[in-house]
Amino acid sequence: MAGDADEDGGWWIEIKADDGSIWKYAHLLEDPNLTVTPSQRVYAGKTAIGKADHTGICRGAHEGAHLHLECKVDGVPIDPLERIQKACFE
Repeated sequence: MAGDADEDGGWWIEIKADDGSIWKYAHLLEDPNLTVTPSQRVYAGKTAIGKADHTGICRGAHEGAHLHLECKVDGVPIDPLERIQKACFE
């Protein structure tokens, strides 16, 4: 699902992975050249989905661009780092 701006995370994108997990990338720069569309298939390391920025409520609170990343499995938030490490070492 392509996201929109909201007051908490600025511009965001949600992606449903093949395993059913939902990944949300927030605080993105609004860039029409990098916006994915609903139901568009994306590929890890091959599809640019956005650029980190400083949108949302963190604007002014942090210096520089950053990314908010969250992952949910069956609607339950999990530590995305654990999921990334598992994928890298399988």
